[in-house]
Amino acid sequence: MPHGFLIIGITPPAIRPDEAQIITAHLSDGYVDYFHLRHPSATADEMQRLISAIPAPLRERLSLHDHHHLGGAYGIGGLHLNSRNPRLPVLPEGYRPRVSRSCHSIAEVMDAAHAGADTQGSESATYPLAYVTLSPIFDSISKQGYGAAFPPEQYHRLRSDLTAAGIPVVALGGVTPSRIDLLQKLGFAGAAMLGALWPESSCHRMD
Repeated sequence: MPHGFLIIGITPPAIRPDEAQIITAHLSDGYVDYFHLRHPSATADEMQRLISAIPAPLRERLSLHDHHHLGGAYGIGGLHLNSRNPRLPVLPEGYRPRVSRSCHSIAEVMDAAHAGADTQGSESATYPLAYVTLSPIFDSISKQGYGAAFPPEQYHRLRSDLTAAGIPVVALGGVTPSRIDLLQKLGFAGAAMLGALWPESSCHRMD
């Protein structure tokens, strides 16, 4: 993106009545580059209604955490892999989404950078990952008791590991705008925010 540091928004687990309007506003004002739709309990019909309420020109900047089969039909630009959906579905011809993955350790980051993304029914990785998220970097805003996995005394090692990862790594967990300068110094390629965008929401482990 123009500023060289990705800003990613993530939705709270439950779909909000005003969610489409808020996502549209965040994407339209240019501050948020991509918005991840993370609704692990939502049905395909509920997701279709949400997506349909977001203007079509903005959907390329959305990423789906679930119901990946909707991506091609709705022009969704990104598909995100996680513990619920570790592999891509068979994709429609001509559909080449931006693929990302959840990681919760440096070892997972290194593995993801090496392995890429598998497609269901395929024996080999055919899609490189655009970026991965790594969490929790700081104490979570949206989940009480979800503490930082990378305390300050480990920042020197973290900076070295991120440099060696060979893939853009986006910080997740307790991220606020005031911490972006620190994240850039640590070598992160971007910041993903949930609690800072939806302060009254609650969430579980961010997959």
